[in-house]
Amino acid sequence: MFTKPFIARMPGGHLGVYFRTGYQSGARQGGLWGKGKRGAKAHAAIKQLYGPDAQYHVADPAVEQAVIDRAAGVFPSILARYVEQAIERFGGEA
Repeated sequence: MFTKPFIARMPGGHLGVYFRTGYQSGARQGGLWGKGKRGAKAHAAIKQLYGPDAQYHVADPAVEQAVIDRAAGVFPSILARYVEQAIERFGGEA
């Protein structure tokens, strides 16, 4: 099983969930944290976890309609708040 997964951004900009294989909590000698060749620390290999994309969950028509309904319900109040904030920030009266 995966222990202590973490989120990291790779040099190419890809964001993902990763875990170290063979990770042992508190292990400080030999194996994961022991000395390798020429005194360099040995590290466990890093593997990436994969799962369904966000679009996968919206593919269901019922979910898509629920998202549209929720957005339509909150959009007017959010828009009104942003307009009021802009008016206050740049002068004028709401």
